[in-house]
Amino acid sequence: MESLAIVVATLFLIALLAGPLSILLSSRFIHSRLSGKSSIGIMILNVLRKIIHLLFVAFGTLVGVQFLFISGLPLIPRAVGLFSVITCYIGLRREYFPEFFAARELLAKLGISRKSGRSSGNDGHGPEGQH
Repeated sequence: MESLAIVVATLFLIALLAGPLSILLSSRFIHSRLSGKSSIGIMILNVLRKIIHLLFVAFGTLVGVQFLFISGLPLIPRAVGLFSVITCYIGLRREYFPEFFAARELLAKLGISRKSGRSSGNDGHGPEGQH
């Protein structure tokens, strides 16, 4: 029974930590540190970082999906599984698709746009009132 508890604890740790660690490995701080120099050591570290990132994303997604779709599990393991899948997706998208803004384009089609803090000229405070 102790070995079963160790397996379950390991699965929960994978589900809880894989996504945040993949987000950490795809952070701008690490990208800037590894892309500034072009030596063999930095290239090896960058390849190693990508391999570890893919392992975290793969294991976190697999364990998270298992927690989501096993029937009879209580709410907490399902929530942990959902957290794992969502954070692994965020880490994967930040690493390999940083310029993909599907939600922004969808909201723009619906007429909801993100304001940049500048006047568009249609708000009544345009350049005609300036001197």
